[in-house]
This record gives sequence, C-alpha cells and structure tokens, in this order.
Amino acid sequence: MLSVSGVSINLGARSLLSNVSFVVNRGTCVALIGRNGSGKSTLKRAIAGEFAPDKGAISLAHDARIGYLPQEIESDSGATVGGVVRSGRPALQVAWELLGDASGLLSDSPFSVGAAAATYEAALARYEAEGGFETEAEIEHAMRAVDLPAGLLDTPFSELSGGMQTRVGIARLLFSNADMLLMDEPTNHLDLSSLEWFERFLEEFTGGVLLITHDRMLLNRSADQLVYLDDATQEAINHHGTYDSFVERLESERRIQLAEYKDQQAEIMRVEADIRRTKQQALGTEKATPNDHLRRVAKKAKSREKSLERYLDSDERVDKPGSHWELKIDFPEVARGGDLVARFEDVAFGYGDLEMFRKLNSEIAFGERIIILGPNGIGKTTLLNLLLGELTPTAGSVTMGKGVIPGYLRQDVAAVEPDMTSVGLIQRAAGYSESEARTYLHYFLFEGDAAFTPIAQMSYGERKRLDLAAMIVRGVNLLLLDEPMNHLDIEAREKIELALDRFPGTIVAVTHDREFARRFGTRFWVLEQDDGRVRLESIVDPELIAAKLIPAARPH
Repeated sequence: MLSVSGVSINLGARSLLSNVSFVVNRGTCVALIGRNGSGKSTLKRAIAGEFAPDKGAISLAHDARIGYLPQEIESDSGATVGGVVRSGRPALQVAWELLGDASGLLSDSPFSVGAAAATYEAALARYEAEGGFETEAEIEHAMRAVDLPAGLLDTPFSELSGGMQTRVGIARLLFSNADMLLMDEPTNHLDLSSLEWFERFLEEFTGGVLLITHDRMLLNRSADQLVYLDDATQEAINHHGTYDSFVERLESERRIQLAEYKDQQAEIMRVEADIRRTKQQALGTEKATPNDHLRRVAKKAKSREKSLERYLDSDERVDKPGSHWELKIDFPEVARGGDLVARFEDVAFGYGDLEMFRKLNSEIAFGERIIILGPNGIGKTTLLNLLLGELTPTAGSVTMGKGVIPGYLRQDVAAVEPDMTSVGLIQRAAGYSESEARTYLHYFLFEGDAAFTPIAQMSYGERKRLDLAAMIVRGVNLLLLDEPMNHLDIEAREKIELALDRFPGTIVAVTHDREFARRFGTRFWVLEQDDGRVRLESIVDPELIAAKLIPAARPH
C-alpha cells in the first residue's frame, strides 16, 4: 500500500536520512522508531505529502487512501465530536455547517422568512448532494468502531479526555475511508483499558498502519515490522519481529563487531610492530652493509606501511562499535530516615460536592517502588498531591515519616525560569562549579553546548531529565513521578529505568507505560471505581500485576 524507496532527506547541508526503504502492506502494522531527532517526524511529513524527499520516492497504491492522526488533534473552538468526525470529509463538513447556519436563519426574526427558507433549501440540497443523510449511518459506524456511543456526537470535543479525543481522531480517519493509517504517538493519552482497545483495533483493522510510537509493549504485541532510524548513520534498519528481538539482534551484532574490531586492532599492532622491526633492521645494517641492501630493507618497510594505510582506508576495516550515550548516574548518599515513609489513614477527599476518595488506607516503606494504575480522571495525580501535602484530606490523615525529603516530577514540566540554563540551575542547586555541573549533567544526557541551552528552548523530555537531575542533586529520598516516561524516546526510557533502579530511596510513580510498570514496580496501587467512589487495591502478587497490565494477553 505504501512504498518508501531509497529516500534521503537533507536539512540544509546536513544529512538527516539516507537511503531509507520499507513497505507497508495491507493488513500489516509497521512501526517507525528511533531516538528523538532521528528524523521520524520529518519522514512522517514527507509521507503525508507535505514535501518531496531530496532523493528516492514515496508512493501509495493507486486505490489506497492515506489518513493521518497527529499527536494533538486540532479543532475549532466549540467544535463538536460530530464536527471533528465529519471533517474527515471536508466537503461534507462544509455542507453540514452551512445547513446549521441556514437552520439558525429560519428562527432569526429580522431576516425575511422567504429568504431564510430559500437559503435553507439551498443548504439542504448541498448537504444531500454530498450524501449527507446516507453518511450519518457511516458516522455512527465509525464511532462504534472506536467504542464510542453515537450519542456523543453533539458533545464539545474540548470536553473529552485526551484518550477519547484520540479515539475520535481515529473515527475521523475511518469515516474518511482511509485504508492506510499514519499514526503519530497515538497511545500518548491512553489509559490501560484504552491501550487494550487500541491493540484490538490494530489487530482487526484490515488496512495498513504506519505507527510512530515509543510504547515498547505495543511494539512487542502489535507491530509486524520495525523500521529503526539510526541517527548515527542516518540509515534505516528493518526488522521483522518484536522490539525485544530487535534489541537482542542489535546487541548480538554489536558483540560480533566488537570481537572483529579487537581482532583487527591486534593485527594492526602486529603489522606496525613488524614495520618498526624492519625499520630498525634498516638502521642496524646501515653501517655494515652496502647501500643497495639498505634500500631494499627500507623499501620493504615502506611497502608494508602503504599496505597498512590502504587497509585502514578500505571498506574492509571494522569500525569500533559506537557507544550510545549512557545515563551513568552515581546517586549521592540519601538520608535514610525511618522504615515508614508515609501512611494514609481513612483518607477522604473531594472537590465541592464530588467525593473522590473515602477511607483510603495504605503505607509506604522505605525503598519500595510503587506504581499507581487507574483510568484517566480517577485521581492518580490527586493521590500524589495528597501524599506531597499540596492537597489536604477532607477526612483522615496523610502522615509523612521522619526524615523524608520528597521530590516531585510533574507530568508536564513548565519552563518556570525560561532564561536559566541547565548548568546554571545545577550550580545554584548544588553549589557546583561550572565544570562540576557540566560533568554531572553529562550523566543526564546533556553534553557539550546542550548544557547551555535556555530552558525555554528545551523539549519536554529535556526538561524532565533536567528536573530529575536537580531533584537528585538536592538529596531527595522520596521521588514522586507523574508519567515520567512521557516525551522520552525508547532509549531514554530504558536508561531512566536503569537509573531509577539504582536510586537508593523510595519511588512512587503514576504511569501508563506498561513496560516500565512491569519492569520496575515492586508493588501496585490500583485505583478503581466502587459505588461512585474510588477504591485503592494494593497488589504485590506478580500474576495479579501481570493481569492488571495485560488483561487480554495474546501471543504476537
């Protein structure tokens, strides 16, 4: 359905992508992955037809219709869900809006009834010509396909949660009759139940899907092929299989390359030693032998040097495997405090007449890694704010243990000091010199001039890494993390996981990243609706945890 053949894209004089090729066939899901900045968004724009690549070709099958789902769905203020879905067919949407305006004129007394009726008749005819009445059934079918009720069509789009907006965006694609879907981070706002639904949708969709995502579990369970954009080579690595098998493949190839590199270095050292001995032989025989013999020995050494130079410049030479940036955090010693970090006793909380929590009871012990799970809007962030003391229970108490020093990584990190640089922030937080601050920031993937970038110019992912660095250097022993993996690419997520695993204190995290939750959590707080209020269930059993994370596990 979609063919990307030998595509190269330049940004000015810099090569961003080189000779990228892959195919998306009907009934397959291909995932486009890579570090932030590797060219995924640029390639996506080229596939969407926004510009032509510098080299190569991007083509669709003659009968294929491509539909694009962006990370954030834009809509006019006051737009309804139905309006967003209808915008999948722009001519129909215009006709619908004209019909609505004409209906309003009929009740507008200053306007003549005859003129209003004529305007309405013209608008109605246009709507019928666009197949308006027949398409209402298609709209309801598209809504059912994304598990949303047709009664939602008149609801303002802005009132929906991020996850429901994503579903409406997919309904718009289906209504547009797109059979080739280009989807950019569609799982960003989906909770666990919506993630399950999305996996089923991908499994049942009969067209082709090109997916840009950092969701490792989704890659393992739903993708048929991975296209990894390597920012070091600007080329693509195509892999048929799961993300886990892709990581194993890369590691195996790296081990083989490293072994070949070591053998090569040993051979180079042997040849260089042989050249040195030959030169020494020439010098040693200079006084004792005729010049013609000396010239022969020197010529032999020179020939070997040229052979070595040709080898080092040839394609046969094996380069040393590149070592990706490592997040090598050496955490400072933290004040341990007592075994009890925090306790919830009969906690109740609500907003106005809306009571969210009632009689929440639980404890947090030092060193635990607690993951908070639950649907969007149930109160996961509220629970963190209660724990931190930013909200006060309406009943019961939240008690912090002795010696607890909390740090809170919020979901979206605002540029509160836009002109401050990461170096300046760490210097102020820890009293470091500029050199010490730069060395520390290197552990958090800030290298070179990046350490002097103003916070206002940083991405959300960079701000999160900086916020985490600042908290750690201040010596916190309780980390409260609200969606810590948002805006991070896969490699950064995995490095953050390794770093957090070495953190000597306690961690409580809200996340929808199932792979992070599976690897990291030692105990789970699961929030569920119970008779109109929220119930907290504490789970430590690995089988129950797996059931919560992947209730409908299916072999890939």
